[in-house]
Amino acid sequence: MNKTFSLRNSHALVMGALLIALANAELFSTRVAVKWDAFDEMWAYFRWLGSALRQGAFPDFFPHIMSGYPIGSNIQAGVYNVFYLAFAYAFPDSVLSINLVYLALQLVIFRLGFAIGKSYGLDALCSLYLGLALTASGFIIGHASHFSYLSTACGLLGCFLALRMALQRRAGAAFLLCFVSVYHMLTAGYPANILFGAQCLAAYWVCLFVTQAEARRALLTAVAGVAAGAVIGAPSIWHFVNLLQQSTRGAGLDIDTAMSGSLPLYGVANFFFPVWKMGFSELTIERFHLLFLSIPLVACAIWMAPSRGADGKRILLFFVLAVLMTVLALGKNSPLPLRVWLAEHLFIYRAGRFPSGEHRGIALFLLALVSAFGLQWIQERYPAKKKVLVALLALDFLVVMVALRGMRIGGIDEQFRAMQPMFQATFSAGDQARLDKARDCTPDGEPWQLTAIAIQRERLAPANFYWNGYVGLRDQVYDQGRESDTDLVCGPSRLRDAATRAARPYALETYTPGYIRLRIKDNGMPASRLIWTEYDDGFWRLKINGKPAVLEHGTARFRIFSAGSGDVIEMTYAGPLSRLWR
Repeated sequence: MNKTFSLRNSHALVMGALLIALANAELFSTRVAVKWDAFDEMWAYFRWLGSALRQGAFPDFFPHIMSGYPIGSNIQAGVYNVFYLAFAYAFPDSVLSINLVYLALQLVIFRLGFAIGKSYGLDALCSLYLGLALTASGFIIGHASHFSYLSTACGLLGCFLALRMALQRRAGAAFLLCFVSVYHMLTAGYPANILFGAQCLAAYWVCLFVTQAEARRALLTAVAGVAAGAVIGAPSIWHFVNLLQQSTRGAGLDIDTAMSGSLPLYGVANFFFPVWKMGFSELTIERFHLLFLSIPLVACAIWMAPSRGADGKRILLFFVLAVLMTVLALGKNSPLPLRVWLAEHLFIYRAGRFPSGEHRGIALFLLALVSAFGLQWIQERYPAKKKVLVALLALDFLVVMVALRGMRIGGIDEQFRAMQPMFQATFSAGDQARLDKARDCTPDGEPWQLTAIAIQRERLAPANFYWNGYVGLRDQVYDQGRESDTDLVCGPSRLRDAATRAARPYALETYTPGYIRLRIKDNGMPASRLIWTEYDDGFWRLKINGKPAVLEHGTARFRIFSAGSGDVIEMTYAGPLSRLWR
């Protein structure tokens, strides 16, 4: 493997980073933001994470939406991801949090692509091309708003590079890269993409283990890195699986739903005209392109492959695999219904939606590799044209990124620019009136997400509470209770008599995302079953007068316990990680 940090390589890396920064320069302001889900969902989550951390609270439980949302169960939110938490902590009150995370993810993808190119013996220019082609690909641009997809791409590319390092018997580097990559995916990735990517990497690992005897020790070290990353990421997975089994998604999806988000056939034509905006269906799943240069480079690589010995055979294999991945991405739209067949026969293939999101990223990665070899072979034939190729590559990248700006970045209303109020994460006795204020139960709009999005943007901070939420998973018991028992869900008053539903007087002492302490007022009423109208996903623990007590579930999975006048109630959220100190 060539040294990645030779002078020429350093120049190429700096050039690539500067091109990415230039193409995203406006993200350094608060006048624009990454579009769609990043702004609609992730920004609210990042504001919550940063606000809670700055107030000394670990943010695994988000009380402001859905009568208390276990946000730690949402892998995509990044509650257990130190990379996300760092940006949320640094910018809890502006869109800079999401803007800079998006920019950082692009830079990581570029850097990994560059290193993968070097691992195949490509020179600096071809490795630069590979990194930029991946950054400008239809998968990365199409899913700009889906940080979980980009984080999964980072993780899968990192693991792939680790296996390339293992081939060079760089066991330590392979271990470290697998560890970081797996941890990042499991704490910020998209589950369906992780599952399919893991299958591909496992197949590649087995192939290498069988055919590369001299690298087996390093390959086993890479597996140890995967295991270590999985252990550190286990709290995120535990939290996710806990809520998954309580949602309708836990039993898997029907075939029609699992096939929604298939790559449309016309999307394949996008490869030949990268800046075609299309927009005939879901914008995030119909993009299938690299750069303008990629089209002739793929053709050149395939044309020259038969005369290139082992490299040529590898390129033809990459191309065949890219075609297979494209067929899978087409899903229900494919003339060969392979993906539908897999969903019908294997549960793992109907665990998520969007076949295009699961498979086309790998197809584009393989095509980018093929085209990078094509560029290498062209350079060998025309060595004097390198400066021209560098200029064409830079221009090509900027044209694609600027032309597709609207797929990634959008303007925002004046009210969301500059500094925003942080969420109130900790409450004391003087804040009890805020807690007992009726929740905002604005009726859902059509489609319902629009109401949830608007409220999460505008009304939640600093101390408002909402019955709905624009979230990844929702407990089906909560959803049923939200519709049938609106008097409890909407409030007012957090503490009610379970039988009569009348408000029960209490005195709040402390309320944080992970700990609540209150005292039942001494009004002579006998002990009875009380209901605290906040959601329990199974991780809340109860003490009454300092002794452990049973916490039951009522409608909407609210918390029920038996207590009387003067009793001191303590509820602690013992999440998969926070139980270590709470």
